Amino acid sequence: MSEETARRLAEAKEQEAEQRTVVDALKQQCLDSIADGLPGRLDDYVKGIAHGQPDVTKQLGRDGIIALRKEVSEAADNLGAELRNSAAQIKWPTYAYGWPRHKGVTSSLFEFLDGSRVNKIDQILKSLGYKIEQHSGLHPHSLYEHEAAYGELEAQLATLTSKSNDVAAAKEADDHDTVDSLWDDTSS
Repeated sequence: MSEETARRLAEAKEQEAEQRTVVDALKQQCLDSIADGLPGRLDDYVKGIAHGQPDVTKQLGRDGIIALRKEVSEAADNLGAELRNSAAQIKWPTYAYGWPRHKGVTSSLFEFLDGSRVNKIDQILKSLGYKIEQHSGLHPHSLYEHEAAYGELEAQLATLTSKSNDVAAAKEADDHDTVDSLWDDTSS
């Protein structure tokens, strides 16, 4: 086993760990930012539905609207709390040659939020008599910024992929060197 290949492997692992720390902080910053914006974005969405269906809104009256807004606010808080703790569950993009292999950050966020998480808001509205068509309800993309807002996270994720590839290459070189060394030690 060569001390040089072992040193390169240790160095590559250290650089990967440092980059992972940077990426983890940016992921959390991204999720916190989205969670912070949820109450306002969801209130705007619900207000738009209320304006679009004024008969239902009038029927609810002041007390009904207060209850609706409170329930949506609680749902926003719950979704925000879940989002803040979801970094490990989100399938973040990986990169090849600087490009996302399958999707970018916003696609990862969409995949995580789509379905039951955003449907809870529409269920609240439906329970009060609002009509929400199957494909016209709350869309996950309306809960976060466009792709350009996540450029730094995208870049750092790409760098992390590169660092992970460096570790794999260093490990392969070290493994090869170790096997050669063991082989040479056993020849008589």
